[in-house]
Amino acid sequence: SEQAQLREDAEDEVAEHRQDIAEQACDRLELDTTVELLKKERDQLRFSLARSKADLETSEEKLRDSERALARRDQLADRPAATIAAKERKIQLQQKQIDEKAQLI
Repeated sequence: SEQAQLREDAEDEVAEHRQDIAEQACDRLELDTTVELLKKERDQLRFSLARSKADLETSEEKLRDSERALARRDQLADRPAATIAAKERKIQLQQKQIDEKAQLI
């Protein structure tokens, strides 16, 4: 009977050990699955980051192009304004000269 009890205890211990091994295998499989999902997510994030960086570079390039075009337009707009101002000064000077001559006459 003592031997039967020892055998039963040993069988219970073996069954417990097998259960622990099965649980560890399940845990390991779950961890492996989680690791694979995290690796896949990491790769997707890296790809997304690379695409975002490329989009940012493109946007920055477009912004620089737009700023250059705006600066050129500003320069072109300033030229006629400067020309008009010079002509107005010339007209005012001529008008002053005419007025001075009219006073002499």
